[in-house]
Amino acid sequence: MEKKKAAALILLAILGFSIAVGLSAYHRAVRPGESFHLFYQFPAKKARPIVFQYGGGGFAKLLDPNTLEVTIALTNRDRKPHMVGFELENLPPNIHVHWSNFYTKGFDEEAKAYLQPVPPKARVSVHLTFFLEDVGGKPVVYSGYFKVYDRATGETLLKIPIKILNVKAGVR
Repeated sequence: MEKKKAAALILLAILGFSIAVGLSAYHRAVRPGESFHLFYQFPAKKARPIVFQYGGGGFAKLLDPNTLEVTIALTNRDRKPHMVGFELENLPPNIHVHWSNFYTKGFDEEAKAYLQPVPPKARVSVHLTFFLEDVGGKPVVYSGYFKVYDRATGETLLKIPIKILNVKAGVR
């Protein structure tokens, strides 16, 4: 009986790992440069930029041609809790964004903020889906920032540069 349980656990672990690796490979093959899952820490003075390659094609683009996605996971590396809120700076009117969350409870989509303080070493996440309209031949569709701030103090905790480059306009 114990051997069967151990074998079942090993099989489940292998299956889970295979699914994760398979989905990751599928994701990279079908939507390269158009969908990301990234990890950051706050507070921080610098952050690696997010650069989307819009209009590259692929099978997924036949079904969903004008969307880009990013999930941003954020870890509070401070010694104190923060009431975090989010903002996209310099967003043009031809880009609409749907804010959501899959993993952490307490996210208010309308306020673009967490309702409870994020304790030290805790992680929260936010998922952004960009809907692009009337891109035309613009080489840079968007150049701005994803800002994480403390709602209680107004302090900027992190600014992540975001660019959406139009591959159809010859930009790579």
